[in-house]
Amino acid sequence: MDVMKSVQELRGYSVEMRRYFHRHPELSWKEFNTAAKIREELAAMDIPYTEVAGTGTIATLKGASDAPVIGLRCDMDALPVQEIKDLEFKSGTDGVMHACGHDAHMAMLLTAAKALSENRHLLKCTVKFIFQPAEEVVAGAVAMLESGELDDVDRICGMHIFPFSSTVPFRWMPVPGSRLRTP
Repeated sequence: MDVMKSVQELRGYSVEMRRYFHRHPELSWKEFNTAAKIREELAAMDIPYTEVAGTGTIATLKGASDAPVIGLRCDMDALPVQEIKDLEFKSGTDGVMHACGHDAHMAMLLTAAKALSENRHLLKCTVKFIFQPAEEVVAGAVAMLESGELDDVDRICGMHIFPFSSTVPFRWMPVPGSRLRTP
């Protein structure tokens, strides 16, 4: 599987999703339309999902092997900030915008889901796509964990864009109770 080629072919999709989420921001625990859009996209990819913690979503893509279980996570909520830039995809919600990059995070995770779902026959693991609500109020992660839906996850990779950095920090961290060791 040429992952980079698959992702590059989905660039237009990724931009479309990022701009959609940027135009329709929602505050913590109020990500109802955001969750609906994410679930609509996952359904179109034929990836089953579970609604968790109100507006959160965990989708599961099974490959040829049940294990390991890899979690890919993004955050969903916007900030109570007024957007002043006049872009074609400017926030349509007065006083609320994606000022922290969560619109891009959701677009990247949906793009990864799409690329992997189109190559699911080559996967030798299970991938859980984790769309976490309420990150900005530091409450969504706990609610997602308490659901029990992530108990079988061996590794989680979270991401955050850093548009003003010339380097991209990356590290793996073990999940407590994981069956795998840290590389």
